[in-house]
Amino acid sequence: MPKKAMKRSGGKTRRLAKPRKPAAVNVLADSLKSLESKMKENMKILEEKLSGTISRMELESRLNDLNSRIYESIPRLEADLRSVEAKISRIVQKSELEQRLEEINKRLDLILTEIEALKGRVRDLEIPNI
Repeated sequence: MPKKAMKRSGGKTRRLAKPRKPAAVNVLADSLKSLESKMKENMKILEEKLSGTISRMELESRLNDLNSRIYESIPRLEADLRSVEAKISRIVQKSELEQRLEEINKRLDLILTEIEALKGRVRDLEIPNI
């Protein structure tokens, strides 16, 4: 590509100055160095972040282990639940039975007082032995 010439006021033309290759090379070298250092920093950051994480296979293994533990514990938990339900039903029955027993005791007390009253009437009606 031909270089353009710049006209001067006196009619003379002057060629534009060539860009200096060493300056361009230095700029590119500096850019490459800064990019390389940024890339190294980013790699270090990634390595630090990844060192605290676990691999996908390990994660899947742990999840499978947890799933199997959960499925194994379900029958035991169901048995515990049935046991608790039975205890609760016994407690409910016990309180109902206690209430019924109290009612029966009250009725017995009333019957005993009536019997004592009837005994007194029978004594009054008895004819003394002469």
